[in-house]
Amino acid sequence: MRSLIGESVLEALPKLYGGLTDIVSFEFLVPRPVPLLQDRITPTVEVSKILQDAMQLRATSSLPFWDSVNLSCFGTGRYALPLLRQATFHNGEGSRRIQVDFSNFGPKIIAELIAKLAEGEILAISSTVQMKDNFAMRLPMLDFHCPYSSQNLVMIEEVIRCLAIGPGLILRSDKSFHFYGSVLICKHDFHLMLARSLLFAPIIDRAWIAHQLIEGSAALRVSPRQGKHPFVVSCV
Repeated sequence: MRSLIGESVLEALPKLYGGLTDIVSFEFLVPRPVPLLQDRITPTVEVSKILQDAMQLRATSSLPFWDSVNLSCFGTGRYALPLLRQATFHNGEGSRRIQVDFSNFGPKIIAELIAKLAEGEILAISSTVQMKDNFAMRLPMLDFHCPYSSQNLVMIEEVIRCLAIGPGLILRSDKSFHFYGSVLICKHDFHLMLARSLLFAPIIDRAWIAHQLIEGSAALRVSPRQGKHPFVVSCV
């Protein structure tokens, strides 16, 4: 797999999963666009102060957004209530789901799906795959939050070894990392993997884990951000 280092997610995933011939189809998602938290509430002076503190904490600590918000709610009493009510928001409804046959799974079809996106939309690949026996299996996936650096890449590699979810690929995604495993697992083991990965929060994005557990499946972005696709930086 080391030959995949430097390749974009479009080329790498078909090569990573090309040997899993019991797969019938992959699933891609186009999540429903939703307003930012700041646009879903009517901010009072007190709520605006909490959000301001959260953004400052996020900038200085590299904590995920919701971890920064929750910490900034400490000591604010009832003023935190509008934010806490939004913490359970889950964007599970309204996503477009696109099935791609195993025989068609390649860089061309992924690029075509990306080209059809409307402005503001993203394309993500689901961890759920359909098998020949009509049973669904899961591909191990993780969304890391720690800032991209060579030192943090070493740390990410060790986290994956500790979770024993390799072999697979680590991709640089914007400012952090994604992981794709190549060994199919059942739904129970997938949930166990996500639960164990919480022990490494906030290295792994805690809120992302929560939403994947709610959904019963994981998803990672494959469309570009700021003109760049996620690309392979390590094989583990």
